Amino acid sequence: MQQHYVTVANFVREYMQTTERPEMGRRRTASFRWRHTLRVLSTAREIGLTEGANMEVLEIAALLHDVAKLDPRSDEIHHAVLGSQIAEEFLHKLNIPAQQLGMIVEAIRFHSLDTNRDDLGLETLVLKDADRLDEVGALGIISVGIHAGRVGMDYRGCFRQGLKELNNLEDLNFYTAAGKMIFKQRLKLTESFWRQAEMELAGESLASYADL
Repeated sequence: MQQHYVTVANFVREYMQTTERPEMGRRRTASFRWRHTLRVLSTAREIGLTEGANMEVLEIAALLHDVAKLDPRSDEIHHAVLGSQIAEEFLHKLNIPAQQLGMIVEAIRFHSLDTNRDDLGLETLVLKDADRLDEVGALGIISVGIHAGRVGMDYRGCFRQGLKELNNLEDLNFYTAAGKMIFKQRLKLTESFWRQAEMELAGESLASYADL
């Protein structure tokens, strides 16, 4: 299926450009969603190679996983479900073998849906982990800073927002050993950054000079 990568990538970019809604914020722009897609693809490759996934299936699923994210219909239908339908229709035209097509469609459909199903394929689990890992770590910290600047927060406001986001990370669930390892590494970086920020913000107090 490697010969289809460029075709799939071009389809996703064009679909996002057609359906983007920039008036709803930067996350609703095609450029933002496409960069997210590329990061997820990169992380999925890293996890997939370690876990022994079918890389052709995984890479095409990663490219298509958010194809419907900007589609106005996603306001009513979950973008993962809608995206799996769009992907299936498109990939049929490329004559993707039925077994591989089914694996790709499953991965897209369940990449962001919480489910207790225990029969999901490895490629689906890898894609779920890769998607959840995006903006965890250094990019997560940058995202907090961008938000803080947009709404006019000072350093302490940004710090409090950072701690809130850090606490939310504890609720994330990962499905593969490689995904869990990457999460631990990025979580360690995030915790270290906010600890350092807390130490520097402590300098805004006169408490340590009380005995002078």
